[in-house]
Amino acid sequence: MSNYKVILSSEFKRDIFKLSKHLEHSKIKFVTKKIYSDIKNLQYMPRIHRKVVYYKDTSGEYRRIISGKYIIIYKIKNNEIIILRIFSQKQNYLNPKKFILKEKSQKYKILI
Repeated sequence: MSNYKVILSSEFKRDIFKLSKHLEHSKIKFVTKKIYSDIKNLQYMPRIHRKVVYYKDTSGEYRRIISGKYIIIYKIKNNEIIILRIFSQKQNYLNPKKFILKEKSQKYKILI
């Protein structure tokens, strides 16, 4: 079983900072611990989560993790896992005008 190197993007770091500012102080540690635990598990099984398509970049395989009330988007490229963004499930992360993502299993295609 090969281990993948996990890289946190600057956008993810900015998103997690914003997220922690909106949480109650008592919940910050619990929520961030769960998120980082889910990310750490990617080292061993990165393809266990559902695929998404990112239209601007086809150089890697994009997937998402559902971590509590949050969705983490990551890219698998060679032996690296790049954690791209984290969104609240209340956000429309599949909005083609904002994030250019869609679920792999959807039958329609978004034209850009």
